[in-house]
Amino acid sequence: MRWFEANLAVGGHADAHRLSPLDAADVTGAPPALVVTAGYDCLKDEGLAYAERLRAAGIAAEHVEYAALPHDFFIMADVSPAVIPAARATAAALRARIG
Repeated sequence: MRWFEANLAVGGHADAHRLSPLDAADVTGAPPALVVTAGYDCLKDEGLAYAERLRAAGIAAEHVEYAALPHDFFIMADVSPAVIPAARATAAALRARIG
């Protein structure tokens, strides 16, 4: 992850905090969130922590983990048949929240 941070984030840039919303000084005013992680996800702990932080701030947040899937699984439908139901469930959850 350090390599990605060093190569994708520009230290000191005004929007660098957007790389990791968990690192924001204040989450007040953040929108409701559906945080989806995978069991084999290098960022699953951060995703769970972000959902917990939002809830602690009074913001509606749900965390869903697909334990058998890897990070970035949404682009792997041709690799695993488990991706399609996960993607459909996520789309349905988002659809229900936005109307």
